[in-house]
Amino acid sequence: MSVADGTSALATAREIVPDVAIIDVAMPGLDGVRVCAALRDDATTADVQVILLSALAHTGDSQSGLDAGAVEYVTKPFSPRELLDRVTSLLERR
Repeated sequence: MSVADGTSALATAREIVPDVAIIDVAMPGLDGVRVCAALRDDATTADVQVILLSALAHTGDSQSGLDAGAVEYVTKPFSPRELLDRVTSLLERR
């Protein structure tokens, strides 16, 4: 499932509570880092494994995402196979 903005991402995650959420950092409304932090702060979604995608590759950017609770921070461009491997790994750890 995909959504168009951060507010919709947060609402959808609260409704369906996925095992893994792949969230772009640069979304309209709430950015991906803020969505991730909001998921962590909500008891219903606190265990959702979040992978953040971003064109921002600076150490501080990735650290912000990890500090917000993301388990992975993947920079663009990335290999779809690499992303699939990361999702599979997260699901296997559950």
